[in-house]
Parts: sequence; C-alpha cells; structure tokens
Amino acid sequence: MRTKTNLKMSPVMALFFVVVGMSCPALAVSWKVTQVTDNSYDDEYPRISGSNVVWQGGDGNDFEIFFWDAGEPCQVTDNSYDDYSPQIWGSNVVWYGEDDGNDFEIFFWDGDPNSEPINISNSIYDDEYPQISGSNVVWQRRVAGDYEIFFWDGDPTSELVNISNNSYEDYEPQISGSNVVWRSWDGYDSEIFFRDVSMGEPCQVTDNSYEDSSPQISGSNVVWRARVGDWEILFWDGTSMGEPFQVTNNSNHDYDPQISGSNVVWSGWDIDNTEIFFWNGDPNSEPINISNRSYGDVNPQISGSNVVWEGHDGNDKEMFFWNGDPTSRPVNISNNSYDDYNPRISGSNVVWESWEGDDSEIFMAVCSPIIYVDANAKGANNGSSWADAYNHLQDALAAADPCDEILVAAGTYKPDENSSNPGGSGDRTATFQLRNAVAIKGGYAGLGAADANERDIKKYESILSGDINAPGNNSDNSYHVVTGSGTDPNAVLEGFTITAGNANGSYPHNCGGGLFNDSGSPTVTNCTFRMNRASNSGGGMYNRHSAPTLTNCIFSVNSAEIYGGGMRNYQSSPALTNCTLIGNSADSGGGMGNSNSSSPTVTNCTFIGNSGKVGGGMYNWNDSSPTVSNCILWRNTASSGAQIYNDGTSSATVSYSDVEGGWNGTGNIPDDPLFVDANGPDGIAGTEDDNVHLRGYSPCINAGDPSGDYTGQLDIDGQARVAYGRVDMGADEVFPVAGDFEPDGDVDFVDFAIFAGNWLLGVSN
Repeated sequence: MRTKTNLKMSPVMALFFVVVGMSCPALAVSWKVTQVTDNSYDDEYPRISGSNVVWQGGDGNDFEIFFWDAGEPCQVTDNSYDDYSPQIWGSNVVWYGEDDGNDFEIFFWDGDPNSEPINISNSIYDDEYPQISGSNVVWQRRVAGDYEIFFWDGDPTSELVNISNNSYEDYEPQISGSNVVWRSWDGYDSEIFFRDVSMGEPCQVTDNSYEDSSPQISGSNVVWRARVGDWEILFWDGTSMGEPFQVTNNSNHDYDPQISGSNVVWSGWDIDNTEIFFWNGDPNSEPINISNRSYGDVNPQISGSNVVWEGHDGNDKEMFFWNGDPTSRPVNISNNSYDDYNPRISGSNVVWESWEGDDSEIFMAVCSPIIYVDANAKGANNGSSWADAYNHLQDALAAADPCDEILVAAGTYKPDENSSNPGGSGDRTATFQLRNAVAIKGGYAGLGAADANERDIKKYESILSGDINAPGNNSDNSYHVVTGSGTDPNAVLEGFTITAGNANGSYPHNCGGGLFNDSGSPTVTNCTFRMNRASNSGGGMYNRHSAPTLTNCIFSVNSAEIYGGGMRNYQSSPALTNCTLIGNSADSGGGMGNSNSSSPTVTNCTFIGNSGKVGGGMYNWNDSSPTVSNCILWRNTASSGAQIYNDGTSSATVSYSDVEGGWNGTGNIPDDPLFVDANGPDGIAGTEDDNVHLRGYSPCINAGDPSGDYTGQLDIDGQARVAYGRVDMGADEVFPVAGDFEPDGDVDFVDFAIFAGNWLLGVSN
C-alpha cells in the first residue's frame, strides 16, 4: 500500500489568494493558489493532468515520487534509490528510477493508493525519460550501442515494442494517443521521425542538412525547432504527403515549442529580450506576441488556448497566464516574492515549483469559477457565496475574470445599479456588457431557499430589467439592457428574462432594446426577451456583423418601429435552435428582419402571432438568405408576405416546415399545427398564458428533417429531441401519452371530450 507522506500544508500557506491587477475586494481575485508542499526538502518538476499533480521530491535520503489529488500528498515510491521525471495522464503515472542500483527502469502506477507500482521495462539496459498518453507509454532505451524508442500499451501482459529499431541514436520521444514523435541522429544531424504505433512503420518527417530537435505532438500535429541559420519553429500536420510548414522566419532565435491541438506556443528572442509567441495553426495567420513585456519570458506551456509561462516582473520570476483571447492581457497568477519556475498546465489548472530561499515547493493555481449574485443577500456582499453574494449583477461583472461563472438568484437586476449606486444612476446608456470566457447564469433559488443552488428559470425568475427610472414609463428606460458587442462564443448568457429595454435614441441607441450586438458572437440559452422596443431595429435583439448562437430562447411582444420586432440581423448570421418568436411587431419583419447579406440559420423554431406591414413572421431584403428548417410559421400577419417576405434580391431556403398558406421546398406542409392554445385564455398572443405546445395529433409531429443531427438537443421543455424516431417541427417535441389529447401528461375527462369532439367532427388524430 502507498503511504501518506508527512508533508503538510502550513495553516497560513495552505490557501491564499492572489490579486490580479485589481483593487476590488474579495472576488475581484479570480485565482486560488494552494501550496501543495511545505517541508524542508526539494520538490521539483511537477506535472498535472486535470487536478491531479505528480512530482519528484526529497524524503531526506533520495528523490521519491509524490502524487496529490487535493487531499494529503501521497508518497508513491519509498525505496533507497532515486526516482526521476514523473509524467501523468489522468491518474496514471510513469517515471524512471533505479531498481537495483545498476540501471534505470520505467515504472507505472495506476493512481490507486492500494496498488503497487510495476516495472514495465525490466531490462538490463538504461530506460529513461518516459512519456504517457492514456495508458500508452513511450521512452528511450540504450540498447546495442545506441538509443531506441520503446512503446508499451498499458497491458501488463503485453510485450514491449521497439518502434524505432535502427542504427541511429533516437531521443526525446513524445506521445499523443498512439502517435509518437522523436528526434534521430543519422550521423550528420538530427531529423524528426513520426510513427502511429497502431498502424505502420516510422515516417521520416524531415530530411535536411540542419538540426531538428525538441519535437512535441498533439493528435497527429507535430511542432519542433530547426536550425535554419538560427533556430526557427516548424509545424507538420501528420499527413504523409504534407510538407513541414515553417512558422517563423526571422533573424532571431525561437525556442521551446509546445502544442495543443493546432495551437502552438514558443519563446523567441525579440530584439532586447525573450517573449512568448502564439500561433493558431492556420498557415495564413501570423504568430502574435502574447507577452510583449520588457522582461524575459520563457518556458511556455499550453492546454487548449490557455498558456502559462515563467517571466520576470522586475524582482523575481513569476507565473503568467493568458486565456487565448488576443484582446486580453497576461495575468500574474503567482505574484509573490519567490522565484517561480517550471510551470505545467491542464485546462486552466496550473502547477509550478517555487524557490522559497531554502528549498523548492510545489504550488497549484485554479481559476476560481463561481461568483454569486443575490439581491437579498445581507452578508459581506463580495460574491464569495450565496450568503455573501453581490446584490448587483454589475458588481459581479466588474469582478469577473476569464473562466469565471456568475450565478444569479431570482430577482430583478438593473444595469444602472451597483454597490456605488444601489438605487440606480438613471443612466440610460448603462448596460450589462457580456464578457468573453465568463458565463452568466440565472434562475437559482438563492439565499433563504432549502437549497440555494436549486435551479428553475421559471420558478426562480432572474430578470434583467431596463425600467431604471420612473416605474412603468418606458420613455426613460435603458437603451440596451444587455450588450454582446465584441464577444466570442465563450461569452454566455443563460436563464434570464430580458425586459423593458427601449432603444429610442440616436444610433446605436435606436437598435437592440433587449440586446445590442455589434461584432459579437455570444452564446444565449434559455432566455426570454419580453416587451423590449426600438425606434429603428431589433426590439428584442439587434445583430450587426455578428454570429450569436441562441438556443431555447423566447422573443415575445417586442417591437420596433421599422425593422425586426423580435430580431434584426444586419450582415449577420445568427444560429437559432428551438426558439419561439411570438407576438412581436415591426413595420417590416414582425418576428425577424434580415438585411444586407444576412444568413441566419433557423432550426426547430416557432413563429406565431407576429405582425408587420411586410413580412409578419420574417422579412428578408438586400441579398439575404436565411435557412429555415423544422420550423412553424403560423398566424403571422402582414399586408404582404404574412409568414415570409423576400425582396427581389433575397431568398429563404425553407424545408420540413409548416408554413401557413404553403411554401415551396422539401418536406413543407401548410396544415394547422394544432397548438394547445396559442393565444391563451386572454386571447392575446405573446402573453404568459400562451401555450404553443403541440397537441398529440398535430401534423407537425415526426414531420421534421429525418436526416438532421439532433444529438444533445433539447426542446423548449428541456426534453430530448426525436421522441419517436423522427424530429417534430417547431420548438416543442411531443412525447405523446396514449389518449392524452391536451396534452398535459395524464388522461382524464377533458381528453375524452376532445376525442369525442374530434370524432364527431371527423378529425383524425
């Protein structure tokens, strides 16, 4: 059995927070830094996978291997020999160490504290520098006068495979899945070799007269440095016919390439000092300098698009993190008085070793993911818990950093309110600006509930309201309740009601009362845009040069005086899935207005009760080309094009949709969709009593595109798509119960009355 080491975290250093360039209290701090070790020995070369960490550390006699998964560190080895260079994948760990004092062997441990490490090389040769991917392990062995590359597939009964097996020196193996890359000395210089162990023989990637070294691999993508006059970075995409691509071509040295997917980072000399460079794998794009400081930055590591490196801050070496956004700046996540070096990263979790003056210790930083907002919280109001939640969403947005989630309890939140102006400033330009890599999620029960984390967006409605001045007087409301400009798909808004925006000023304040979006592509899910207006365009939402993704959203009773009561798209290509547009109005495009080469993709959406002079449901002009599939357009009204209107330059591609009055296209039908009660008891479309679920005998059931991919999709009720072999049309997927004609999930007298009435009328179910 593995034993727990006596390494302890001191009470003071066990947990502390690092301020990242802000003076705000509490959760203006977004990185939690934990000192993993605190002893009198050297702890070195940490490696990380997920939140599991491994390193080599002294025990007073020799180097041993240690493992940590947020509890007490576990001492994996306990022998009289040195153990070095641990590597980790998941909870699988490999390293090399002496087994009898005569040679080095490769050892494997599966992360189970009750299991013993196994010697997987077990030879008379020196086996060194293992690398691991899954349970596949690769390393170099000195055999028969030169180094070869050996492979093991994780099965204790499997034989080792010599995958290089040549007369050259083979070094520096790296592995990704079953793909292995290494450098080989052919007697003249080093070349790069690649092999998919599951398929074939080694492939010589390079064949030139200069040095190629330091290969790294991700999938089948390979990066390395080559001495082309000076050191340059080269990339190969793993295709046997593809030629290596020279990423850098300058007069300065470029070193230490690392790769994740097709993203590549390295350190390069930039006139006065070393900087960190990033390249996204596109041969048509240029590398960017992501550190761009006056101090030296070295040893970059990458996971996805997250990058960490060691850089000097003028006093000592620190850890710097960059989230992949070209507009963002690096963050100092260690920010202490020690030298910090040798970082490794997994996702957004980072480990490194820090020299405290006497010995090296291991530290880990985790991006703190949750900030709490609750209008009723009475505690410290610093966002650290439901009890101490911020009262105002604006405070949470100001404190948020990349990777954060903001959880918002039931209540009403206004964009002009924050802790400095708890009663509101009355500033009509105030807006909730979405943030890249920040998810804002509403619908939580919050403080006072039996379970504050219970989430139900209807029961615990989180409202973002533009009614900031005189209550009920929309003339002085916010121009835009929410703004998504400049965002990418990692900016998330989920589970809110957005209401009472009034864009009645001059551009841009005459567009997008609910949400204004210029050059942004946020992800908006399970949101309702209700009773917003604009004097020009996009009462509910306005998109310009944008491509947002909207799923399970409702646009109801929004209005615009000219274009797009529910939504206006200008040179934009939003994607709408399982959305409902009901009771919206505008002069042109009551539900949606598309112009200037807009090409929205609209799938499984319902347009009902929208109105306008032209294009009650949808209006397309100036070379616009929406794609509409599995949709219902019904009871929309207009003088021209009640359901869809195309001007002479535009064309909507409509398929597998129910369009009142009919529409040419594959799978389209003109039949009454048979909503349960589209106008509700009050007889008004777009109000809260409307029921646009399909009756159990609707012609829209099982009438959608049978070839579509609906994997993971949910309908407006959160039920899985494709209940009975084929997708339904519209935002609702019906799960029929035999005899349930309402449908309401049970069979009662009302169902019998419906059945009898249909039978008397000759209606087929």
